[in-house]
Amino acid sequence: MAAPAVVFLAGAILGAWMGPLPPFVITVEFALLALTLALSALAALLSAAPPSITRREVKWANENAAVLYTVPVTFEEVDFIPPLLSRVAAYRDDGGSRRRVPSYELRALRA
Repeated sequence: MAAPAVVFLAGAILGAWMGPLPPFVITVEFALLALTLALSALAALLSAAPPSITRREVKWANENAAVLYTVPVTFEEVDFIPPLLSRVAAYRDDGGSRRRVPSYELRALRA
C-alpha cells in the first residue's frame, strides 16, 4: 500500500473511532499527507530515498552486480539532502580512472 494511502487510512480510522476529529489532528494528518506525497515524488522522479533504504539497496546491488551487468560496476550511496535523503550511484573502473555511470547507460550494460 502506498504511503499516502496509509496516512489517509489512519486518519479515516481515527475519525471513525473517535468521532469528529479536532482541527489540530486534521492539520497534522494533512501535513503528514503532504510530506508523504512530496517524498514519494522525490523518490519517483529523482531516485532519492532515506539513507536506511539506500544502504540496503547498495548492499543488494553490489552483491548482485556480477550477475546483472556485463562489466564490473560498483554502487555507492551519494548524499542528496545530506541528513535526510540519499541516492544510489553506480561507478565503473575504466583503466585506472573511475567514472560515474548514468542510469541510462546501466540499462545498456545489463546481462
